[in-house]
Amino acid sequence: GKLVRKELDAAIVDVQGVGYKVFIPLNVYSRLPTLGVDLILYTTFVIREAFQALYGFLDLQERELFEILISISGIGPK
Repeated sequence: GKLVRKELDAAIVDVQGVGYKVFIPLNVYSRLPTLGVDLILYTTFVIREAFQALYGFLDLQERELFEILISISGIGPK
């Protein structure tokens, strides 16, 4: 999708007219392209009792490490 907004902890991505808020780590924020540019974020959709959220990464290895870490008991996505 197209990057429409950057925040320190999130990116807003427009995918065919639907805006998605994707939470990102700080190292991803510093590597995001300029607004309006197409990008691919590799995402994980996390569903917990109190919330649902998308977490995004610029490469698959970052996402895979994130998924390993959140699978450990007591470690949350934030």
